[in-house]
Amino acid sequence: PSPLKCLQTKCASEFANCQQTSGCSELNKCVAQCKSDNACSSACQDKATKQAADASAALHTCGTKAGCFKGTPKTDGPGGRDDGK
Repeated sequence: PSPLKCLQTKCASEFANCQQTSGCSELNKCVAQCKSDNACSSACQDKATKQAADASAALHTCGTKAGCFKGTPKTDGPGGRDDGK
């Protein structure tokens, strides 16, 4: 299944929260277009509101744990989402 379908099924509450949080879907689309370019991803994060970034991070964390992003680069480390929250 696609990462999107996986997120919708395995991370339903986080997915719904992102859909309801202004800017979260836009942030995810922005980051997705960056592929593995950390500077690009960081620029997307910088433009997002804290609420959008938090909702996106929760969805990403759930998706990573659920295996939704197999074969896609992880975005933790410098400029990534793993900031220890």
